[in-house]
Amino acid sequence: PNKKPTAEDVAKLKALKLANPNVPLALPEQYLWVFENIPLAKCKAEIWFFCRTVSETCERMYEALREFAFMCDCLLQSTNLAPFLGILLACGNYLNAGSSRGQADGFGLKEAFQQCEALKSNDGSKLTAFVLRV
Repeated sequence: PNKKPTAEDVAKLKALKLANPNVPLALPEQYLWVFENIPLAKCKAEIWFFCRTVSETCERMYEALREFAFMCDCLLQSTNLAPFLGILLACGNYLNAGSSRGQADGFGLKEAFQQCEALKSNDGSKLTAFVLRV
């Protein structure tokens, strides 16, 4: 965990140091005392941490972007995706016939897949199973 001393911790240490100037501090308190007396120490520590971790963050982002680009390429090159989405649109238009949602030209993927999972036939099978059979 990233446990940093609070302003209250620093204030307590300063009060103890002023009240007992001749009592030596334990190692953690010595570290805090020295660290707090370095000009712009917190800023310097944050910059140091950023410099130490920025490459890992960039690598993770690059890898995620590369995976996303691969997924986009797969979708663009798919020969089955367009017919599948056409069947899904046709089913939605059939089920919504006679309503304001019938005869749609398109649909939102997230909402459509949620509806496919939610809609069931009389025998309990989901609309997803029907679309995949067609």
